[in-house]
Amino acid sequence: MTKPSYSVVIITYYKRFQEWFKPLLLEVKKQRPNCEVIVAVNGEISSFREDFRKEILNFCAEFEKVYPILYPRFRGFSRLCNLGIQFSPEENVLILSDDITLEEEFFKHYEDILNYTSVNPKEGQSFSINGSFSAFSINKKDAIDINWFDERFLGMGYEDGDFIERYKYVKKVRRFPVLVTSSCRNTVDKNLPQLHNSKLEKFIESEERLVNQRLDESGRYSLFNKEVKENKDFIQIQYPYEKYYLDNKDKL
Repeated sequence: MTKPSYSVVIITYYKRFQEWFKPLLLEVKKQRPNCEVIVAVNGEISSFREDFRKEILNFCAEFEKVYPILYPRFRGFSRLCNLGIQFSPEENVLILSDDITLEEEFFKHYEDILNYTSVNPKEGQSFSINGSFSAFSINKKDAIDINWFDERFLGMGYEDGDFIERYKYVKKVRRFPVLVTSSCRNTVDKNLPQLHNSKLEKFIESEERLVNQRLDESGRYSLFNKEVKENKDFIQIQYPYEKYYLDNKDKL
């Protein structure tokens, strides 16, 4: 069987550098040293930390085929995903948030499902991992068909559910495909202990994830994003939303 081709995109920011990003990149390069990795380094609402910029660039330089992109100011998850997909030289893109832990055999499992979807593409070739968008795979053709992640979500949260709803609508399917594997751990499901990362859950709950942003009732996501979800058109009519960003970035 032909080994599938893909790139990896890791989305991170300075509070996750030591404890989460460094081990994740080390594990990716341990399992697949020749894989091209694009690192999307998100900024803050205020100025970018110069000490962090030096640290992460020096760390990425230790590996071959690692390409960091630094955003001087905070941009929404949708923006980072879209540009990561566009910058990827491969048709399939594995997008990883920095708050996951990969175990051995992860990439074998991932490549197996890529091979399957390549010969059974009826429902598209994109899928989440363990039902979470902390780790998911996007095929570029699917991204184009769905019209990308909606960049009107300028803060954090709701963009994944919006993408899933549009995916199901366009593809005429009942659910977004899911790869279930114990080799990727996050906080997706407390009812599946082999997938649950209690250390990560404690870290996220204690973290100031959205400095200076108004939060929804959960306390974890942007109220701005919730309002966008409730009021926007279901299917977006243009891309990119750079003018929308410029008009609304001060409202977060």
